[in-house]
Amino acid sequence: MKRTISLILGCAALLLAASAQAVRITPAHSGSWFDPEFDKQGLNIQVLDKPGPGPERTVAVYWFTFDDDGNPVWALGVGTSERDTVNLTMRRAFGGARPPLDIEASEMIDWAEMTLSFGTCNTAVAEFTMVDTGESGRYDLQRLTRIGKRTCTGGLSDDAEPGDPEITLVAQLAGGQPPAGGLLKFKLRPAFASFEVDVRGIPAGTYRVRVGGTDEGEIIVEQRGQGIAMGRLRFSSGTDDDSDEQGDDSESGSDDSSDTDPLLDFDPRGQLVEIVDADDEVHLSADFPAGRDGDDDDDDDDDDDDDDEG
Repeated sequence: MKRTISLILGCAALLLAASAQAVRITPAHSGSWFDPEFDKQGLNIQVLDKPGPGPERTVAVYWFTFDDDGNPVWALGVGTSERDTVNLTMRRAFGGARPPLDIEASEMIDWAEMTLSFGTCNTAVAEFTMVDTGESGRYDLQRLTRIGKRTCTGGLSDDAEPGDPEITLVAQLAGGQPPAGGLLKFKLRPAFASFEVDVRGIPAGTYRVRVGGTDEGEIIVEQRGQGIAMGRLRFSSGTDDDSDEQGDDSESGSDDSSDTDPLLDFDPRGQLVEIVDADDEVHLSADFPAGRDGDDDDDDDDDDDDDDEG
């Protein structure tokens, strides 16, 4: 038993090497979590299906702890994630007994309000307030276990299951006078996702990339010699293993690490994408496709054509 616990704790220490970027709660966060300062208690977190069309997830949390008298307690809470945070009402019951005794437990009651915030794939903070007393506390959590060999990026690539086909979607940015325009590319496959924003022909400067009404990043448009001004920004999560195999150059997205790309922790599919200046003026925009069934093959062909032309 001691050997098993030592191995688990050793794995937990290895898992602490995580990205400093903010993350979105994904199924890859599922597992057991604990605070070394308060051992012999902790949380089991299960990130479940999406309750709607957006990227947010239903999250179930089991809290294993103690009451004021030192008796073991487990409480259950269910909430909906919002990027890196989920708010839960933790509920518990009293009484009851294990089989073969037939003793019915009390109804579940609200026991504590908890906010769970993830800093990385392997660290989180759980803050709670007890319902009856108002007493508050927190855990500085570390991951103890993960589900199988699933990779966690805290980005959109975590949504792709092993064996899922690759999704590629493309849209043209428009809105200004020629040659103003641009191209949006989205890719999603197991262990990798990217969203590329290429703009051209608008005044040099710094612009915000607005997706579904939220500013997700900044793109710098620069004048290149006597040519038109251009800018590129790529969001990604996971590792682009295909880039080296295909011999892509720097202009076709060979930066295959989220260390250099902003984390793709949002889903552009079905969203309005806008290129906005400091005065909140929209220079370019596109309604990005949602990616319905049957679109993938055509989009892949378009993507290959774009690469050949580049």
